[in-house]
Amino acid sequence: MEKKLKNHFLVMPPLRLAILATGSELVFGEVLNTAGQVIASKLTDSGMRVFEHRMVLDARECIAAAIEDLLCGVDGLIITGGLGPTSDDHTRFAVSAALQLPLQWNEHAWSVIVDRFKAFGLPMHESNRQQALFPEGSQIFPNRHGTAAGFMVPLGEKHLFVLPGPPHESLPMLNECVLPLLLEKGYATDSLIHHWQLLGVVEGDVAAEVDRVALAPDLETGYRWCYPYLYVKVRFPATWSKQESQALISVIGKGFGDSLIAAGQPPLEPVSVRLRRYLSEKKIPIAVDDQVTGGLLSSLILAPENKAFVAFTSSVMPGLRVVLRGLEHYWAGSGFRGKDSVRVWMNLDNTREKQVTASMSLRGDEVRLFASEFAAFQIFQCLQSWFSSDH
Repeated sequence: MEKKLKNHFLVMPPLRLAILATGSELVFGEVLNTAGQVIASKLTDSGMRVFEHRMVLDARECIAAAIEDLLCGVDGLIITGGLGPTSDDHTRFAVSAALQLPLQWNEHAWSVIVDRFKAFGLPMHESNRQQALFPEGSQIFPNRHGTAAGFMVPLGEKHLFVLPGPPHESLPMLNECVLPLLLEKGYATDSLIHHWQLLGVVEGDVAAEVDRVALAPDLETGYRWCYPYLYVKVRFPATWSKQESQALISVIGKGFGDSLIAAGQPPLEPVSVRLRRYLSEKKIPIAVDDQVTGGLLSSLILAPENKAFVAFTSSVMPGLRVVLRGLEHYWAGSGFRGKDSVRVWMNLDNTREKQVTASMSLRGDEVRLFASEFAAFQIFQCLQSWFSSDH
């Protein structure tokens, strides 16, 4: 990679956000915090900065303590969960205690709850009344998918948002109410984040090379290893012009060479996922003779939508023929010792042909996944090239 930089300095630090998920079922590992992951992703994609995630038990004192602690270090706090009508829904009471703001009755919120129960023909339990209580000064967010309204409490220069726990309720509220307010309040930095997806590389080697080029003090680099892929990202602050950012993106991308699988904005899916979708959409006939992955490649790319066109067979058939060979050391039981290789040969009706080979360190059964993703990438490239729109 070539060093092409000039010094840049961040004019002002970004506003900091944190996400607090309430729920003993989350803390105990009974349920995944899927809402928190999506919320963080949407905030990041909107140019905002999430500095911390935290989970806390369904206990009023625990939630209140977490709120007080987090608000000491961030500008905005988004809380999910604990807004329902049951005895373990403590969030509104914990917010009231932490902020020392009394809860106030909201007649409109109550009428919405009553109307919803009537519409579904359900009996109304008295405990539902707590869903119409909000800390003094709250801005209330309607819930189109449930009874628990969300709310925002302004705290001078800081902001506290509270959303219901179920993702089908919290995520629409995030999009419709929270994100517009955060943008209005200046939480977005207009920074650019560029991502690269690499295959068959060593994380330490890549990090050393990227960090050598991305020297500016206001650049942030990140690396995520998810075998057999390495995901690299660089965040460019708003002080960088589009031309400057693109120049460095080009330098970094060229340095990855043949290991570069995809680049741009997430999601950067495994190639096998993209190949499965491509085969289902294009309906291209393909026959794969796989003597390498032990059936793993077929499980990754076969789908009901493409099974009529994709065959795993050693027979010669019209269309694209793919032959996979290799992993001799793995199948001989070498385990984690030494290196191995996979070879992919592709032929299109005897008119076009390509053969590629990749080597990898033995990592037990994981090498089958490497071989599958490598083969999927080579097949995908050939299909896109050989079956272009003018083919």
